[in-house]
Amino acid sequence: MGRMPKCVFLLIAVLAIAGCGTPSRPVPIKTPGPGPLTGMEKYLWDGIRGWQGVPYKWGGNSARGVDCSGLVVIVYRRLFNLQLPRTTKDQIRVGVPVSSGQLRAGDLVFFLDADNARHVGIYLRNRMFIHASKSRGGVVVSQLDAPWWRDIYRTARRVIPRYQSAVTD
Repeated sequence: MGRMPKCVFLLIAVLAIAGCGTPSRPVPIKTPGPGPLTGMEKYLWDGIRGWQGVPYKWGGNSARGVDCSGLVVIVYRRLFNLQLPRTTKDQIRVGVPVSSGQLRAGDLVFFLDADNARHVGIYLRNRMFIHASKSRGGVVVSQLDAPWWRDIYRTARRVIPRYQSAVTD
């Protein structure tokens, strides 16, 4: 077998390295877990599922790119006509605290990692939440009980009072 020309070897190496650094985009899910959706779960899911796969962009607040707190601001304004603060640091101060065992569709779930990086998502149901993930490249649905999220989970807040929700459960 002959020697491979340097340019071919270099091209293969560059392609291999480029593939390794690109976050993989998960396939959007069709429903947040088994079973029928309640009225509020359906309203929220219908209004937010199209955001899956929107690219992550720090400071972004549109379908061209969004960060975690920007996604929350957009969803709450469009679906519930509520104006929330723009930053996770301020969002954690609105609404009322709710225990992780009492979460309802639309509750905000907050995380804090070892580097003090804040993160927020919107609870869907079945221990699932939607959020804009920098490491996964965009808006995805994740499990609260996955080891990473379980370890950095901090609190949840209920911002949508029952009487103010667009649909009753």
